[in-house]
Amino acid sequence: MKFKDLLTKYKDDKKRVLINGLGSGEARGLIIEVQEDYIVYELLQIKKEKNSGKEKQNRELKYIPISNIFDLSEGEKETEKTTDLTAFNK
Repeated sequence: MKFKDLLTKYKDDKKRVLINGLGSGEARGLIIEVQEDYIVYELLQIKKEKNSGKEKQNRELKYIPISNIFDLSEGEKETEKTTDLTAFNK
């Protein structure tokens, strides 16, 4: 699979991705568009005001050349595994 195809797959699946360290933490990173030599990358940060309960959205579009992407990640995924204690009772 070519790198551009992978970027297009992430865009089509609307999967959150981190590019060059962008999109981590409270900001969500999403590939909006894949062109021949660049991508349109959206950083969206949603904050809830404590007093009023309203949501504030900060949205930033970045135009990143594909040749400048040196790090692409789906981010950390936490899973929980339960141990089977019956194996120890034998």
